Amino acid sequence: PFLERAMARVPSSLEAGAKKLFCGPESFTPDLGPVVGEAPELRNYYVAAGMNSIGILTGGGVGRVLAHNIVHGHADVDMTAMLPARFQPHQATPAYRGARVVESLGKVYKCHYPHRPTATARRIRRSPLHAQLAARGAYFRDVSGWEGADWFAGAGRTPDLGELRWGRH
Repeated sequence: PFLERAMARVPSSLEAGAKKLFCGPESFTPDLGPVVGEAPELRNYYVAAGMNSIGILTGGGVGRVLAHNIVHGHADVDMTAMLPARFQPHQATPAYRGARVVESLGKVYKCHYPHRPTATARRIRRSPLHAQLAARGAYFRDVSGWEGADWFAGAGRTPDLGELRWGRH
């Protein structure tokens, strides 16, 4: 009934040949960011995935960036946040993906506050300084699979991010 009602709003679509609505698998990444660029483990193999339901919308820009990268050997814009190499091997394990997927999907339609922290699949990789940073009141966030100190509440104080809202910085 959904497809028929939608097509009734645009009568010419009834003659277009599309008769089935398909809701298939999505391509969500652990950090909800797209994966665009050359695969680190295979030279000249380029990836454009993880568009989280906006592949058609972003296709033109992603295609242009990849084409430039392939033809010229480098991108003409900063691709750092989208590169496949940002992911670590432990992020491909079933345990990690199983823990993170529920949180990632739940965040898709929530308010996107800057630097919203992740809560699942954490505390996997810590630096040798982790205990000392924690003792000084470090607030940790996930940085490419590592627990990185984001800010400090002060020695002996428990860091509390507080309520997320716009304009609080």
